[in-house]
Amino acid sequence: MLRTCSLSTKIVVGFGLVIAIAGALGIAGRMSLNSVRTNLELDQKGASCLDQLNSCAAFRREFAAKGFKKTADENKNAAEKWQEAYDELLRRLAALQREEGLADSDRGLVDVAVKQAEQYHAVFARQATGRQAKDEAVAIWTKAGWGITEGISKATEATIAPAVSAAQTSGKTEDITRWAQISGKLNQDVIQQFLLLRVTAVYLIAANTDEKWADYQKQLAAVHQGLDRWGETVKAESSLVSLAADVKRFLAEYEAAGGKYHEGILAERAADVEMTAAAKAIVDTVQQLRGSLSQEAARVAVRGNRLMISLPCGAVVLGVILSLITTRSIVRPFRQIFRGL
Repeated sequence: MLRTCSLSTKIVVGFGLVIAIAGALGIAGRMSLNSVRTNLELDQKGASCLDQLNSCAAFRREFAAKGFKKTADENKNAAEKWQEAYDELLRRLAALQREEGLADSDRGLVDVAVKQAEQYHAVFARQATGRQAKDEAVAIWTKAGWGITEGISKATEATIAPAVSAAQTSGKTEDITRWAQISGKLNQDVIQQFLLLRVTAVYLIAANTDEKWADYQKQLAAVHQGLDRWGETVKAESSLVSLAADVKRFLAEYEAAGGKYHEGILAERAADVEMTAAAKAIVDTVQQLRGSLSQEAARVAVRGNRLMISLPCGAVVLGVILSLITTRSIVRPFRQIFRGL
């Protein structure tokens, strides 16, 4: 077909093909670059989700150490900080979920990560509930402990001390012995045993271990036994019988608080294990997404390179063919002229 065309037409066609190939190279390069850039941007957004998850983990550790307390220079406690970090994590995942350049399979991974994040939040809520139970138990311990201490102090001042003094004044050996026994057993069987119980409670708060919980339960039983022995000693003294009943009531509150504290420990332990697993699941999913995006970017780059290589090679071949045809078109008239001479 080109043989029958004029020389000018052949030159125009040649330049047109060169321009078309150059345009195709530009378009292909632009499309490849945009695709790679889109995948890299999506990968960066996935990395930002992991960074935000790390922030959640940091605030979770702070919450485990400090609970709901906050220092004077802080406006929010660790639980509130964690909630803010989680809300930001969810916002970033939602933004990634809406990205138009995301493949359907990758969007499915983001959907999975969102559900895993919601599970992560539910587990933290259980951990916060466990910590709240522990804090409430400590408050009850404090209140009941002061109730026992105050009751014993008042009974000592109002009943025991005056009775001991009166017995010593009267010189009656029986009265002196009886009230000395009441006072001594109160100190030995109740006061000292209860002080040891409070010490074991402090160690339990500090360690939160099964060993310290066993120590607490053992000492609680010792307090109950000591209080029962002292109650038998004072059963003839109506004013002290009421004291024994009050101490027993406060001790029951103290025991219930201990059970609540232990439940909080178990809840925190379970939540800690579940949160670690939930966080790992999110990390694995996002890493899988990032791996998919990286592979897609690599595939696009390879396709772009192949296209950028094949088009120039084709252009060279086509250029050689066009140059031969054009050269022959130019040379043919001169040959005819030379033959006519």
